[in-house]
Amino acid sequence: MRFVCVIVVGAIALLPCALSAQQVPAKNAEPELSLAITYNAQRGIVTSSGNGFWTQGGGAELMATFYHGLGIAADVTGTHASNISPSGVDLTMVTATFGPTYTWGLPRHGKSQREWKIFGESLLGVANGLDSVFPNAAGAQSSSNSLALQVGGGADLDLSRHIAVRVLQADWLRTELPNAASNVQNNLQLGAGIVFQLPK
Repeated sequence: MRFVCVIVVGAIALLPCALSAQQVPAKNAEPELSLAITYNAQRGIVTSSGNGFWTQGGGAELMATFYHGLGIAADVTGTHASNISPSGVDLTMVTATFGPTYTWGLPRHGKSQREWKIFGESLLGVANGLDSVFPNAAGAQSSSNSLALQVGGGADLDLSRHIAVRVLQADWLRTELPNAASNVQNNLQLGAGIVFQLPK
């Protein structure tokens, strides 16, 4: 828990540095509310054998930018994989996280004048493992909950004032579900999708 707190506090502390280092065009500083709907693929190690596998699913992230690129985001993602172990165990995982974000606006030059938005985020919440086998002192259980830390970012390309494409999002997702070993999972989560924007 102490390690997680250090990472979160460090990420938040770096946000003012990013604010002062970037020269954001005036229109990028406008408050904005956006909803991203994404396809997600996640690579992680959750089994006691240490085997890695991919899960797939989708997510929704609500992001509010309110002051010169600084904002908050809430993310819910669900993924599933079948036969993650030789015994044929499945895994469904749902994460719900919340925390600060920062967005840089990078206008494109040329006729299209489409704008890139690059964002970074540090989110904290819960991970729910379902329909699987999680060892504990009493034997095993089919579901378990743990802390979830999600740190990363991505890039959106505006198609119009209200629609953008999330070209890529990449996050490090740390969970602590029981696995009869370290009980820690470091996952790579990748996503892409569509973003609905509501400029204020």
